[in-house]
Amino acid sequence: MFAAAIVASAGAQSPSKQDVAPSPPAISAAAASAAAPNDDARLVVFNREIAVFRSALLGVSAADRARRAQPRIEELLKLAGPQAVTTQASPLGMLIQVDGATAFAIAPQDADPLL
Repeated sequence: MFAAAIVASAGAQSPSKQDVAPSPPAISAAAASAAAPNDDARLVVFNREIAVFRSALLGVSAADRARRAQPRIEELLKLAGPQAVTTQASPLGMLIQVDGATAFAIAPQDADPLL
């Protein structure tokens, strides 16, 4: 069975209040979602949703990332081996690997904003 880990980015420590210039008011989540189209792309392998891409990564759209990852996973699962699924931290986010070969990456922006 293939499982994917979704990562949430950890917030960096903010500077002291003395060092911070006033910032403009934040946009509410409802206003942000109304302003941006829903570009979520679901990665489905063997009729199971294993990840949702919500952002472009290195210039590749969420839809293209899902479209490219699906055959890559199927290709890796056809190879001989234990089919062990692991994760590895990367500057890009989290790499999802099958037997040590990268299948796809989950970027911090892919995390579900409601979680």
